[in-house]
Amino acid sequence: MKALILTLAALLPLTAALPAQAQEGRGRWDGPRQAGRGERFARALQLTADQQNQIRALRASHRDAIAPLRASARAARAALAQALQDPATAEATLRDLHQKASEAHFQLLLAGRANRVQVRALLTPEQREKASVLRATHRERARGQMRRMRMRCGD
Repeated sequence: MKALILTLAALLPLTAALPAQAQEGRGRWDGPRQAGRGERFARALQLTADQQNQIRALRASHRDAIAPLRASARAARAALAQALQDPATAEATLRDLHQKASEAHFQLLLAGRANRVQVRALLTPEQREKASVLRATHRERARGQMRRMRMRCGD
């Protein structure tokens, strides 16, 4: 586990050095593996065309609303990563930067939660139940992947 943490800590400053256009708009669900996620969700829950349109509108407004939050979180993480690289940075400064990065991340979490609540309100009770099952299945699959990654790292 320590090896994984040290590797991630070493790579963190490199992400801050990426060109702005490479980072811009690259959210958690923007990668090529996530293409079609909304369509799979709609098929699995058997969403009506009206529900699909409403959810698309919610996601679009959510994306626009969190853009400044995402930028703020990215800047706070970059500032913390840069400060961590400087041995002369005081612990109090690091604590402050960490707190700011944590708060920015928490604001993103709250925005995501608000969006999930709004989407859930558009679903029927049966669709909500099925969505909960799908979410639990996805979560368990992700945990299994993390376990396999840890085993490969030798921890």
